[in-house]
Amino acid sequence: MSVDPYSPCPCGSGKKLKFCCGDLLGDIEKIHAMVEGDQPRAALKRLEQTLQKAPGRPSLLDLKASIELSIGDHDAAEQTVGQLVEVDPNSPSAHALAAMLAGARAVAPAESGDGQAEPSQHADSMLPRSRAEETVADKETVRQAVDALQRALELIERDLPLRVLEAVGAVGQALLVSGDLIAARAHLWLYQGISGGEDTRAMQLLMRLNQMGGMPLLLRDQLYLRDTPEEHAAEAEHDRAQLLASRGMWRAAAQKLEALCEQHPDEATFVYNHALLLGWLGETDRMVEGFHAYAAALPAEGDSLADDAVETAAIAQLLDRSGDQVSYDVVRVTYAIADEEAVVERLAVDKRLVPHDVDPNEWKESHGPAPRRAYMVLDSPALDSPDGLTLATAPRIMGFLSHYGRRTDREERLVLVTDRDDDFDRVRAIVAEAAGDALGDETETETIDQTPAIERAFAYRAHLPEGATPAMRRELQLAHRRDVILNQWPKLEQTTLAGKSPEAAVGDDTLRLPLAAAMLILEQTPGMGRHAEALRELRGRLSMAEPTPIAPADADPETLPLVRAARLDLTAVSDDTLASLYQRATLAGATALLLRAAAEVVSRPSLAGVVSTDEAFERLISLEDDHERALEWVERARQAAEAQGKSSAPWDIFELELLVMLGKSEEANTMIAHLRDEHLSEPGVPEQLYQLLYSLGAISDDPRDAPGAPPEAGIPSPPQGAEPAGAIWTPDGEAGGAGGSKKLWTPT
Repeated sequence: MSVDPYSPCPCGSGKKLKFCCGDLLGDIEKIHAMVEGDQPRAALKRLEQTLQKAPGRPSLLDLKASIELSIGDHDAAEQTVGQLVEVDPNSPSAHALAAMLAGARAVAPAESGDGQAEPSQHADSMLPRSRAEETVADKETVRQAVDALQRALELIERDLPLRVLEAVGAVGQALLVSGDLIAARAHLWLYQGISGGEDTRAMQLLMRLNQMGGMPLLLRDQLYLRDTPEEHAAEAEHDRAQLLASRGMWRAAAQKLEALCEQHPDEATFVYNHALLLGWLGETDRMVEGFHAYAAALPAEGDSLADDAVETAAIAQLLDRSGDQVSYDVVRVTYAIADEEAVVERLAVDKRLVPHDVDPNEWKESHGPAPRRAYMVLDSPALDSPDGLTLATAPRIMGFLSHYGRRTDREERLVLVTDRDDDFDRVRAIVAEAAGDALGDETETETIDQTPAIERAFAYRAHLPEGATPAMRRELQLAHRRDVILNQWPKLEQTTLAGKSPEAAVGDDTLRLPLAAAMLILEQTPGMGRHAEALRELRGRLSMAEPTPIAPADADPETLPLVRAARLDLTAVSDDTLASLYQRATLAGATALLLRAAAEVVSRPSLAGVVSTDEAFERLISLEDDHERALEWVERARQAAEAQGKSSAPWDIFELELLVMLGKSEEANTMIAHLRDEHLSEPGVPEQLYQLLYSLGAISDDPRDAPGAPPEAGIPSPPQGAEPAGAIWTPDGEAGGAGGSKKLWTPT
């Protein structure tokens, strides 16, 4: 491999390699060749030899540390980075490597006694779930990574060294794994801004993060520093702080803003910007404190609270970890078995215990040896038919019961996993009644997890009978969510409301802003698109004003928070603004805005060459909660395609999927026949049709069903059970696992 002698020297001096370490060019070239040839240990050996000839050379120490990091030898890397910082304390690259090392250590799995990585344990939930190996980032070490990166950025005099860019990405990844969403997003955006359009890794990770189940739009939108009020006495000093922030020097900028807050305590903009910078630095608790202070300082707008105040308070509530959420313990109750044969017989005939199939291999991987039998515990007998099925008559799943046989180290036993809530005694009584005197004593009760009360309320745990159609399941899901919105959520005590419920908080002036923020969070919960009427009714009950439409002339649509942009009159915005809003909504996964923007896009022929009409139709179809409404969009897309002389096959396949979801088997089979007779010879259609039918279980792995073979299978019966409700995001929820693999960027 040939190394360009005019490339920047790896030591980060800013000089060209030829003029900085030209005497080492041959050695560096050989070391790079070994790394490229996947021989890192040979490269390290060569580096040791070269360092004996040129001890303490920063370029060699930089290469050595980066290779040690790439192979996960953190102890060796720590020694090398320490040497590098000692010989070149003002090198941005040296401190960048220190940041990368701290980030790598933070996300490394804990070492067990034998030196092998030990995966963390994931508590059992109400129903069995896969327990993936989770990486828990050490918060203090992540803090060290952030500080080292800030030191590196502050030392840059001219061009940003490659090693510093790598450190920005690596620290962003460590923050993401640690659950510091605001800081992680800020670092990933900084990486994307520096690297430009060619390196899209940060953007791809940001988009995956935005699709994370249940994350509120408030946390997916990009947060910007606010401008200083015109002609403010501290405008120049504030501008200097913003300039530092634009270069990634957030620590230095935060220090300037802290001083400005002390000098101008009545200027809310300084409070907001200081708090946001602290969030970017991973100091979430201080950010929350600052956001609460900023929101409280904003005056009301007439009889309504300012949108900015409500949104900022809502973000603070979402990130606030200072108070425990109102939660239920998830417990595991173990029973001895007095007569195993009798237990098996009695559990088999009680209709409140429904057999639940488990995959032994998956169970073993997640929970250990699989049980002999598993059951869902219902609050009432399972129904034989869906006749007269309502929200009140559908049996609720109260827990999960497992029967384990005798092992060499344990007696046979029953294990119940359930919530310790108002029904705790009832579900235990059901198990006792079902097993009778064949059941022994409760031998152990242990808490294995916690479920936030709000999350538990939204989870629709119902067991539906054979024959329940998808339409029935959807209607029950909608009815359940409406009941939660109007009857359960208003009565739930919340720590953000000083332990009061929303109903009890009405009329308390000190809780007016927190209540408005809690309501905004509720409205941003996934799946609320079908419940606008219920949400309006709830606002009326809580004496809260309805958000008003926003005219484009009254706001800057380019920077308007996405949670507010859904209230814009999109018919009045320009094509350029509409295209920009569409792209912003796409990146952030802002469903409500994206649906409205896409509908406006397909109605404007002038945007045909700017935004893909087909893509807009696809989003309208896939994001629409109402499947009947989605079918209307399919028909419009089909008409648009035919008007342009294009095949309608892609839209026919969309319609087929929707027909299956609606349980319209006859129409679905008619559409299969249409696709087979009219479109099967078109490129890609056989593969798409096969993939769809296979995913629906309509065809098997038989080669005769492969693409190109006419599909003969009909549409199967839909799976039983209720559809899952939209997830409720919590600060301690899925964020930590969003990082995926342990490394995003590795030193090159």
